Amino acid sequence: MIAKSELKKSCFLLNGVLILSAACAEKQNRPSISPASTELTIADYCSPDEKLSQLRLSALFNENEEEIPDSQVNSGQVAWITLQKDTESHRFYSGVGRYGNCTGTLLYTSSLREAPAYIITNGHCVTSGLISPSGLLLNQTDSSGKKMYFNYYYGFSDESLEIIKGNKIAFASMDGTDAAIVELKATLGELTDKGICPFKLSSQQVRKNMAVQVAGVPLSGVSSSLLGLRLSFCSLGDTVSLREGSYSFPESFRHHCSIVGGNSGSPVISSGKYEIVGLVNTAVNDSAEAQEACSLNKPCEISTDGSITTNSSENYGQPTDYLVGCFDESGTFDHHQSSCGIKARFGI
Repeated sequence: MIAKSELKKSCFLLNGVLILSAACAEKQNRPSISPASTELTIADYCSPDEKLSQLRLSALFNENEEEIPDSQVNSGQVAWITLQKDTESHRFYSGVGRYGNCTGTLLYTSSLREAPAYIITNGHCVTSGLISPSGLLLNQTDSSGKKMYFNYYYGFSDESLEIIKGNKIAFASMDGTDAAIVELKATLGELTDKGICPFKLSSQQVRKNMAVQVAGVPLSGVSSSLLGLRLSFCSLGDTVSLREGSYSFPESFRHHCSIVGGNSGSPVISSGKYEIVGLVNTAVNDSAEAQEACSLNKPCEISTDGSITTNSSENYGQPTDYLVGCFDESGTFDHHQSSCGIKARFGI
């Protein structure tokens, strides 16, 4: 049930930086940080609050923990919350939005206003076709023409959206993972000034029974009048090794948060710290049931003895903890950082 109580916090610490809104500054008899400052100004509602902990569903696939077909995406059976900008607690998710036909999320990489703005999404979302199953892309010009749409709430209008073009594919890979970091043609400060909330990447490793939430933009089969952000809750399942076509994902985790096409790249957010621990990336598509096992859109689990299982009742995601240390002090992506897990993962 959505809580109706007002936010109690108007001042908060973010990575040791005191964030002051105008209302907070008035209460504290201190000036708010001006746009000319080198430090970010972040809206009060970007701070995790007790209201977020009250956004709850007994959600796996539906409220009875039963899988339901994709054809029911527009029905009231789906266990997710429709996010609306006018509901203050929902504005916490303003940094999650539509990127192409996928979902992307604004990252908190620095307390500096001039830090480049980056989103995180799936590797399979950043180019017009699928990238190679081996290796990675680094610091390539984004020629896809894709844009990031923030404030993609239910009932959005052209005027309410914040639309930002991509500038550079800082990182992308589908080699044992499915992740990408895209630099936008904006600074982090320009976006937070507009009330867009960035999310931190978590160094915490995913684990079974971890309570999480998935925010994203479901598209497949969704009526145009119902488009917008959705929020679903679940606990993570086992870690398994997946194969899908020529792609292998040996660190995949199972989950039952409600997703359809368009949710690719959706952040898997820890329900305790509200940090990104992984990304939604695949599931068995209802339309692919007749396909050969382990083909595209019909991933299969590979056990240690080599046996293959297709679990159409499971959704899957990829961990992102190896990306935490890949930004320098200025908030710029730099895979050469000693703390960046890309070096060890890809042997570069």
